[in-house]
Amino acid sequence: GAAVLCAETDLLAAGPLATAALARYPDFVDAEWILARSCLLRHDPAAASTHLTAFLRRCPRHSGAVMLLGTCLLQLQQFAQAEAIWQQGLQDCWFEPRQAAEILRQLGEEARRKGLLDCAIANFETALTLLPEEPTLANALGITLIQARRFDQAIPLLEGAAAREIGRAHV
Repeated sequence: GAAVLCAETDLLAAGPLATAALARYPDFVDAEWILARSCLLRHDPAAASTHLTAFLRRCPRHSGAVMLLGTCLLQLQQFAQAEAIWQQGLQDCWFEPRQAAEILRQLGEEARRKGLLDCAIANFETALTLLPEEPTLANALGITLIQARRFDQAIPLLEGAAAREIGRAHV
């Protein structure tokens, strides 16, 4: 109980309380959630991902935990695992369109960095179906299409992004 109360105001202090609570009450699933967020505050994505994975075993449709686990996995350079978690989460969890588009944008950016251009394009295209007027998504897709040498598709996207006054449009 003290871990939950403390987590409301001081997640770093709640970490040790959650550890003690989990040792005494192994079924106290909220302790994993508290520990994961405490680890993130300490910039420890590996430990956070361990706690998030344990938490998601008990609460598999917790969209916040899915978002955080995918982010941790990307920080740990585990793109395939992040993609699998997020794609499953997009099917199983409820996300606001902006949240789902952000997941897809992050997957697209990471895929592009890794040279997986078809994967990046697919993620950006899906994100744009959720937020069709979002110029930063159109810009990201346009840049990726240029890298894939698909200029005939890139030019109209980038012109549209520029028309919507995005400062970074690559026209």
